[in-house]
Amino acid sequence: GQVPWGMYPNVLAEGAKLPALSYQQISRTLEHDLSAASSGLYATRVQIDVWAYTTEDRDALAAAVIAALDGLAVSYMVSTEVNALLCDNAGIDSFEPSRLQYRRILDFVIHHN
Repeated sequence: GQVPWGMYPNVLAEGAKLPALSYQQISRTLEHDLSAASSGLYATRVQIDVWAYTTEDRDALAAAVIAALDGLAVSYMVSTEVNALLCDNAGIDSFEPSRLQYRRILDFVIHHN
């Protein structure tokens, strides 16, 4: 089904209907085992920003995102496997006065091949 909010790569679109999400990849590192050999797995950090006109809407959408994604493990086709998608930071709150919008920054780390 369709979600009742927008989702935008990198930055929130100008004039976007709120509440909404924006997301961006922050880093992608190759994981190593204890002998310093490459494990063949990656840890990709993704930042998801939750935007709303009220703190209540921001808090509700942030909680829904965490509930949907934290602890997720899935396989896509044969070649890609998400071993774990973990919430690494459950929120840094801010207010954008020029837009009159509340924001919560969430960080997730995706462990995958």
